[in-house]
Amino acid sequence: SVPLVAPSDIGDLVAAARSMRAQQEASAATRSEVLFDVVRAYYEALSAQSATQVAEASAEVARTLEDAIGRRKAAGTETQIEVDRAKGDRIEAEGEVQAAHFVALRADLSLAHAACLPLEGLELAFPQRPSIPGASSEARVDLARVGRPDIRAYEWASLAARSAVHAEALTLAPELQLGWRTRYRVYDPEDLGTPPHRWNVMVTLDWELPGFIEPAAEIAAARAEQRQADLALQRVRRETELDVRSAEIELEAAQAAVVVARERDAVAAANLAAGMILYDQGMATGLEVSTLKAERDASAAELLGAELGRDLAEVDLLEELGVDPLDVYAP
Repeated sequence: SVPLVAPSDIGDLVAAARSMRAQQEASAATRSEVLFDVVRAYYEALSAQSATQVAEASAEVARTLEDAIGRRKAAGTETQIEVDRAKGDRIEAEGEVQAAHFVALRADLSLAHAACLPLEGLELAFPQRPSIPGASSEARVDLARVGRPDIRAYEWASLAARSAVHAEALTLAPELQLGWRTRYRVYDPEDLGTPPHRWNVMVTLDWELPGFIEPAAEIAAARAEQRQADLALQRVRRETELDVRSAEIELEAAQAAVVVARERDAVAAANLAAGMILYDQGMATGLEVSTLKAERDASAAELLGAELGRDLAEVDLLEELGVDPLDVYAP
């Protein structure tokens, strides 16, 4: 005889199906994490590219200032100290260009490695600003609890653990079996009306009473694993609210930093432009203009860092919400 229906096998099948679904969601979470890492590498490469452009503009200002100081020195209205100072500033600015170029090259290499793209011919363009879904923090928390694949993986793992408990309990249930029996007789030439063999098919419900100690232990172990899976699910659900709201605060702080840095950079750029004009008119010294240039360089670097921080904060919040990066950043 062979078993037709074993209740414990049904429980094992359900548990296996739910475990497979949990693995699929975990794979989706890993995919999302990898894609968001690519987005971060892209923004870092863009920032490094912008830093190179800022360094080149600063070097051009340094060369212009060196030429202006050289002309005034030739006219006898500037000292050799200012000429040497301007030359040193120009050399330093050109060194910053080379350093920024190598930083950008490393960022491009990291992006190409993360995205599995060739480094040659890699072109970067600023993407559109992503829109953050959800009208409030509460709505975003609810969206994250539904949309994040890692949370769904925990949910399916909890369901699989519960099915495993049921499967262990069903080992005590009876099994439905299909059996058959065949009887043969010795051939009798005078008895031609009776077939040489007979067979019977029967369906039986067999219940083998096992010992209760071992099944009880297996059920208790499965329930312990279920409690662990439930606790893990509860923990990640609670942490979701903290993660989302922390990401929101980080984004708000980063956006405020961009506003401040942009205003400071605008003031520094205006001061440098005015200083260059005053220097040409003989109303400012080379040292004063060099100081203004250093302030503009610092403000430009601060603005680039603030913009990169804002971009990465947006990426972090979108990742916490469980948004598919291909729906936001794909061209």
